[in-house]
Amino acid sequence: MMIQGREVSDQDHEIKRRQQGEIMPMENLLRSAQRAGRGEYLGVEPNISSNRYRFKFMRPGSNVVWVDVDARTGQVVSVRE
Repeated sequence: MMIQGREVSDQDHEIKRRQQGEIMPMENLLRSAQRAGRGEYLGVEPNISSNRYRFKFMRPGSNVVWVDVDARTGQVVSVRE
């Protein structure tokens, strides 16, 4: 990603956005996702262009659940098994 003519990693870009208050801290987003996912946390995939994070959980019985959370508001957008 290029910002002001220089290459910036996605991670650095996300850190800057958190510091500027554009998106919520990861701890808040994970907390929202855990309430909906109700299982063992497996990981997260950011989607920078849509301001969403997709959290992955495993529920008892080996059911995998994906929870999409809006990075700006912390609201759960979708839950899919």
